[in-house]
Amino acid sequence: MEYNPSDYLRMMEPLAAGLADAVYGSRYLLPDTRRVLKWWHTRMNKSLTIFSNMFTNLDITDMETCYKLFRRETIQEIAPQLKENRFGFEPEVTALLARGGYRVYECAIHYNPRSVEEGKKINWKDGIRALYCIMHYSASTAPVPMQLILYFFIGAFSAICNLISFFLMRKCGIGLNTAIITAFIGSALINYLLCIAILFRHKSRWNGIGEIGAYIITLAIMGSLDWWLTKELISAGIPQGTSKTIAVIVGFFGNYILRRVLVFPEKRTKRDL
Repeated sequence: MEYNPSDYLRMMEPLAAGLADAVYGSRYLLPDTRRVLKWWHTRMNKSLTIFSNMFTNLDITDMETCYKLFRRETIQEIAPQLKENRFGFEPEVTALLARGGYRVYECAIHYNPRSVEEGKKINWKDGIRALYCIMHYSASTAPVPMQLILYFFIGAFSAICNLISFFLMRKCGIGLNTAIITAFIGSALINYLLCIAILFRHKSRWNGIGEIGAYIITLAIMGSLDWWLTKELISAGIPQGTSKTIAVIVGFFGNYILRRVLVFPEKRTKRDL
């Protein structure tokens, strides 16, 4: 067996003492003796744990561990929200614990890893899925610096789409106003879809109609700013490319602020800060 069932007895101590709402059995807190593990497998697990910690603001040493114990009340509150199968469960449940402000403890456990020949089922696809789940379930309540880093990549991709479509339309002879507006709407749609897929929680505060309304308000504000700023800079003699780039940069920060505050305002719980 990879795991030793007797370790559950040690893991139950913080729960029985009323200190913890959940206890993780860590393979990396190191009991007195241990079997040497595969280097790449260990690095992958530890890297996923670090990445998860950056988003959840927890200091866990082994997020992907199989051994997890919960108080009955805790798992009853969390279970209805669970969606993942396979190894996506680990980052998802960790994100829910962090979001709910539950008390998480760790306990060193024994671990005797299997090889692929012996039945090990995890592979690189599970690692990719775990990365997505960390962002999808943790990013909406992550510390602002982590959200900004993630939104930078979302915004950068959307901005590139904005610039490319703008220049392609201008090259095809489409009018300036039409090119500005169409490029903005297309990139805003891409930005929105990536936001609800990765960064913010869909319908986090509003219902569907309310979220769409808030999004339309955001589009109107930032679209007007994008159009006005691009036109004004071009009128001031600044080249089209430079003018559009400046407007896109301003739009990056404006879109993040409005999405966080207006479209996807996160309803915080008793989370520990």
